[in-house]
Amino acid sequence: MASTIVSTVGGQPAEFSPGGSIPELGFAPALSKAVFETPAGQAGKPVAAPGGYALFRVLTRTPFDQKQYDAQKSELAESLRSREAERLLQTYVRQMRASRKVQVNEELLKSLLPEEGSRRG
Repeated sequence: MASTIVSTVGGQPAEFSPGGSIPELGFAPALSKAVFETPAGQAGKPVAAPGGYALFRVLTRTPFDQKQYDAQKSELAESLRSREAERLLQTYVRQMRASRKVQVNEELLKSLLPEEGSRRG
């Protein structure tokens, strides 16, 4: 794993990893490469980026911490699995709703719900 960089992007500090998405710009491999080749504290040359050219200055460089990564790896993996499972479930539910006709059986529904007068509030 490589380090992360804090660089100014759009006038604001932005932290990102090599090859990853750059805040406010998205995926910009040429810019990412240039930023990670520039020493901390220095400004880089203009680089073509989505929407034009980017000017940047590397503020700090954070080295990769294997111990911290190992400690958080399973938690991060579980979080990603959970998000993906929820996304897939929502997609499935939307597809089922779109392809199935739903009918409400009012009589059955009323028999399952408590009477208005018997509710405690």
